[in-house]
Amino acid sequence: MILPKLNTITYSLKLPSNDKEITFRPFTVEEEKILLMAQESNDNADILRAMRQIINNCVQTEIDVSKMPTFDIEYFFLNIRAKSTGEEIELMVKHPNNLNNNDTTCEHRENVKINIEEIKVHKPKKAVDKFQLDDNISIKMKYPNIEALATNNTNDFDVFVKLIANCIESIYDKENTYQADDVSEKELISFVYSMNQKQVSMVQEFFNNIPILKHTINYVCSACGCKEKIEIEGFQNFFL
Repeated sequence: MILPKLNTITYSLKLPSNDKEITFRPFTVEEEKILLMAQESNDNADILRAMRQIINNCVQTEIDVSKMPTFDIEYFFLNIRAKSTGEEIELMVKHPNNLNNNDTTCEHRENVKINIEEIKVHKPKKAVDKFQLDDNISIKMKYPNIEALATNNTNDFDVFVKLIANCIESIYDKENTYQADDVSEKELISFVYSMNQKQVSMVQEFFNNIPILKHTINYVCSACGCKEKIEIEGFQNFFL
């Protein structure tokens, strides 16, 4: 006997990076299991890869998930979760530095509910992705994908150099344009190591201005009665 199949509901949203409309379905028990197993490992890299796998399973539009910027992945995943398990999530928040608006100590943690669909990607107005390294050479950067983020550790200089190399989209001189996809990773890493400290600092600004999930929460502390306004940013603070 062949069992009947459940109807599949689809939804759509626009990616923050390029406004491309993507169609997707909610995740199933199978995908929820993938996420739970990743969370149990307590490894951010595993969690990020699980998110990518779930999106790959649920997306109905033809798109290369491996090349999506991390903020697209995070935004997309949150919206899949909203349609799968409910639009509301609960967060524990507190006064910054445990001081309320009256400069009185209050260590109370408040449980607040927010609507996932109200969480947006904040894009810095002054973000720059092209840098003139010297009189002859300039580079254009691209946002890191999920694999780059999973291995990113800016405290390890060698890893940071690899991150820069993986985020170079193209290199220009006065005569030619060199696409990073046509160059080996080894050559790109060698190119980054040839930069001086000032040039690396210029590129660092690109990473400091990557779009990020952000939401402002207004609440009243039930312990001290003070109104509080806090800004939550970064995927881990919303979900993990």
